Amino acid sequence: MLVVIWWAGTVKAIGIKEFRDRATHYLGGDETLEIQRNGQTIGHYIPMKQRNLEKAQAASAKIDAVFAELADKGIDEDTFMEAYLALDMES
Repeated sequence: MLVVIWWAGTVKAIGIKEFRDRATHYLGGDETLEIQRNGQTIGHYIPMKQRNLEKAQAASAKIDAVFAELADKGIDEDTFMEAYLALDMES
């Protein structure tokens, strides 16, 4: 499943040990987290309200359907992205 998220909010940076040790707290909260190991970002945790999760899943299903239709026509995701990026570079 591909989920694309646009975020414009505050992000709290925490270490991976803190995230692991307090996972229940963070997973039940509403803070967006930047998870770091040795000062390098290794991931993000962005909590979603149920309504937003359902919208994201619906959008993902539509994207999956488009890629399935393209696959039926012999176009894989890599070929699609190459064509898309070529169009973007022309503008």
